This record gives sequence, structure tokens and C-alpha cells, in this order.
Amino acid sequence: MSNIPGWLRLLWLMKQYSEDELNELERIDDEFRAFVREEEIKHRKWLRENLPRTTEGWLEIFPEAKKLISRRKRKNQRRFEEMLEVARDVDLEDVVSEYVNLRQSGAYRRVGSCPFHDDKTPSFFVYTTDNHYYCFGCHEHGDVITFVRKIKNLKFKIAVRVLYRYSRQD
Repeated sequence: MSNIPGWLRLLWLMKQYSEDELNELERIDDEFRAFVREEEIKHRKWLRENLPRTTEGWLEIFPEAKKLISRRKRKNQRRFEEMLEVARDVDLEDVVSEYVNLRQSGAYRRVGSCPFHDDKTPSFFVYTTDNHYYCFGCHEHGDVITFVRKIKNLKFKIAVRVLYRYSRQD
């Protein structure tokens, strides 16, 4: 009973419901949480696909905001957004393999020791389908930009520039 939600624990302590009824409520709660998580994933995917990624995209939706952004800033912003798009497309597996020995673990993932904490067993997974990583030991996760930021202790814009240069090397 230690991993059940608080409201269900209260019902159990009050002893108003039988064990079968409580198990059914717990099953319903688990299904609901899984459903909510699936909906959140769908919503985030929709946002990624449909929201504009560039300043120009937002200015098409809100043209009145154009006067708020100076011309020079827009030019620099446009250049940075181009660099950001290139940086996001850098293959995470290539970048991580410079710091971690990765081996195949399933059809779409690689596994190795985590560079963020001392690891005896491999717990650092790189998922090649959506270009992200997750460590089951220290719970570090993110995309290629986040990895470069954390491994080299950089700010976001500098990490984007590093990845942009990295992509131009290949």
C-alpha cells in the first residue's frame, strides 16, 4: 500500500470499502493516469508540429508584434534560429559516442555508462528514433543541446553554436 495515491490510502484506512473495491479503484486510477500521460504526449507532439519555430512564423500569426522587434535583432534572431535548427538536427548518438562507449541495445537504442555520475552498470540510454537520452541512474534526460550543455557546462546559445560548428565539420 506504500505506492498508492493518498486519496486511495485514506479510503483504505477508513475501511469503508472492501479490498476488491479498493483494488478496482486503484486499477481505474492507474488507467486514468496512463490515459492522461498519453494525452499529454499527444498534446506536446501537436504543439511541436503546429507551433511556429521561428520569429517569422510567430510574426505571421501576430503581425502587430513586428514593431516590438528591432530590425537588427530580427536579423540576428533569424541567424540564431537557423543555427538552432541545424543544431537540433545533429545526431545525438554521434555526439554522445565522443564521451561514452555505446553499444546496441534493441532496435532503436544504444546503452552505455552515464557520463554524469559514476556508473558500474550501463544505465545511460540514447534513443535514436527521437534523438533523446535518459539515464535511469541519475535521471538526467534531454536532447542533443541539453547533453552538450550539461557535459561541457555551457549556456544554451553557446551550446547551439558548438553544435552548429560540429555539424559543419562533418
